[in-house]
Amino acid sequence: MRKTRCCLLMFGLFASGLAYAEQGCPAGLIPTGQAPGPICVPMPGYGIGGASPVQQQPRGPRWSDRYGAIAADYAHGKFGTASNMSSNRKAVDSALAECRAKGGVAEECKKGLHSWANGCGALVWGDQYAVTRSAASEEQASAAALKECGENTSDCRVYYSACSLPVMK
Repeated sequence: MRKTRCCLLMFGLFASGLAYAEQGCPAGLIPTGQAPGPICVPMPGYGIGGASPVQQQPRGPRWSDRYGAIAADYAHGKFGTASNMSSNRKAVDSALAECRAKGGVAEECKKGLHSWANGCGALVWGDQYAVTRSAASEEQASAAALKECGENTSDCRVYYSACSLPVMK
């Protein structure tokens, strides 16, 4: 009898080494990390639609940036513009190309280059001074450009203003 109990005890100890414990995490959590004790984190997909795989949660609207640019050859009175472009590079290239196409000198068009993202831009020209500015609205961009122009010359007028605002995907 003693021999049988001893054999059963030994078998029990041996078999218990094959079992894997939950390491103290409640249902829906799995142990991770090597801290002094287990760190329990949620199991992927647990509790979402029963035993089904993880479902995509609905997301809010996604927005795409939009870019604008003004290229001005102040010496020759020529300028080119671009708005609602999908990249800054496209806006800049388009404004520079339009400035050159209207008779602006390439290097001069680059000197007067101003670009923005998700906002508005304005070009103001006066008797002896021209300036481009950008801001959150056309009114703010125009006001900032008119103020600077007025501090440097007279007869300042807004020649161009436009917005390039983000669009929903």
